[in-house]
Amino acid sequence: MRLFQGSHYTLDSPWIQGLLHRIHERGHEIGLHTSYEAYRDPLQMQSEFGTFLSVVEKLGIRQKRWGGRQHYLRFEAPTTWQAWENIGLDYDATVGFADHVGFRCGTCHEYPVFNLKTRRILSLRERPLIVMDTTLLNYMSFQPKQVLEKIERLSNICRRYGGTFSLLWHNTSLIQSWERQLYLEILRVIT
Repeated sequence: MRLFQGSHYTLDSPWIQGLLHRIHERGHEIGLHTSYEAYRDPLQMQSEFGTFLSVVEKLGIRQKRWGGRQHYLRFEAPTTWQAWENIGLDYDATVGFADHVGFRCGTCHEYPVFNLKTRRILSLRERPLIVMDTTLLNYMSFQPKQVLEKIERLSNICRRYGGTFSLLWHNTSLIQSWERQLYLEILRVIT
């Protein structure tokens, strides 16, 4: 039972199910991460969320709110938000820059989204993404010191305005020792 086409794991894998259980036990939220084309395919989103829910329910994982992020930050207004709303998700955390860091939504506060076609406010909330690792390391080609300085600056801005600093850091950016050290330094400056 693959979560999405092209994934390198299955949700029925004992290792993945054990990981989901450990994440939940630590008190972290677990969310949906859809496949590459799902951002504009409501039926695909619904299928993937249904599969996801059946697995977490089988594992006894319950959360008050469910949300997620689109693969590669792919997003199409208002299609993506409306599809998330229709399948019953509470929040989206996709909207951020892929090639820059900062405030694509103009805020660091969660907010209700609006469907421009139907001209109505949705129940769905957007949790703006402020920084993604691949943006700094790949698109912007920052050195570790620059990464740390930029993240500290943006984190301080979010703190100053009482917002949430949202950081997306992929596990594939923790392979080399310098990457793990950088991540630990990032955690130090944002807490």
